[in-house]
Amino acid sequence: MRLVAHLESMPARRRDVFLLFRVYGYSRDEIAQRLSITPSAVAKHVVRATVDCAVIFSEVRQAWLEDAA
Repeated sequence: MRLVAHLESMPARRRDVFLLFRVYGYSRDEIAQRLSITPSAVAKHVVRATVDCAVIFSEVRQAWLEDAA
């Protein structure tokens, strides 16, 4: 639930790029063409969104470990 909430709070362009890349499997070039942005902009959005999600996963894992202890 936290990940979904975080995805919903992301800037729309970052979320769209991330979902097109990670969920739907579009290439960077396909996303760039589809959204009228450069492939390097796509790459930056993917990296930022991936880091954001990694932080959420880390927080959830830490909370789970603390609850298990």
